[in-house]
Amino acid sequence: MSEYYVFNTEQEAIAAEQEISTIGQVPIIGTNAKTGEPNPDAQKVLRWAIPQQRATDNKWVFPKPSADLCAGIDPVIVDAFHNNHSYTLEEYDLSWFPAEEMP
Repeated sequence: MSEYYVFNTEQEAIAAEQEISTIGQVPIIGTNAKTGEPNPDAQKVLRWAIPQQRATDNKWVFPKPSADLCAGIDPVIVDAFHNNHSYTLEEYDLSWFPAEEMP
């Protein structure tokens, strides 16, 4: 299972996701799977995640970036993110969303 950021409000979740997208320098240009070369004509990644509201408690969630993705980020920037946003971390639970809305 993966960890998710959990926020009390949609505004908090959107602000945190936007900061992650900025830190990650989105939009991201994809690469060709066969050649490994940049593929600027392919669809670009425009944001890290889209916050979703949980059915269980109406809180807002999105996936936490993996340690591998964060490895190259300056620790000062990571600390600032943690200090600027109020959230909890939780393991994903299937009960959060109705089956037809699962991320």
